[in-house]
Amino acid sequence: MHRLTLVIPCGLVIALVEGCGAGQGDIHGQVKYQGKVVSRGSVVMVGGDRRPLVGRIESDGTYSLKGVPAGLVRIGVLSPSPGAAANSLRAPQNRKGPADLKAKFGSQVAHGEEPGTAANAARGKWFPLPSKYEDPDTSGLTAEIRRGDNTFDIELR
Repeated sequence: MHRLTLVIPCGLVIALVEGCGAGQGDIHGQVKYQGKVVSRGSVVMVGGDRRPLVGRIESDGTYSLKGVPAGLVRIGVLSPSPGAAANSLRAPQNRKGPADLKAKFGSQVAHGEEPGTAANAARGKWFPLPSKYEDPDTSGLTAEIRRGDNTFDIELR
């Protein structure tokens, strides 16, 4: 009986601590620039833990990220030119190129060129985004993430 009195309060404390944390959410949506679908690239989200999470932008403009810390996140959107991965070592010095962003956020940020017809289709639909959107610290884009499923469409202007 004495052990039971200790186990119940300890279990309640553990349950309260687990339940009080901010938790994580999954997020998905579509990326557009001036009403046009962004057909390639990456979405980068940085939460309070300062760890970047990266999700790929699909050809229909959709993206998804799992395990995003709940709370306010800063967002960056990268859409390097098809073939930019090959040119990333020659990035301009006066602005962030794919190599600089790769160093900051990881290798999954700059997607390489797809082979064959997919590359040609990507080139045909691709258009440049203003460089301010590349870095979550300068983009001005934020979202409030809740636990569970979140939908957040990113409309760049």
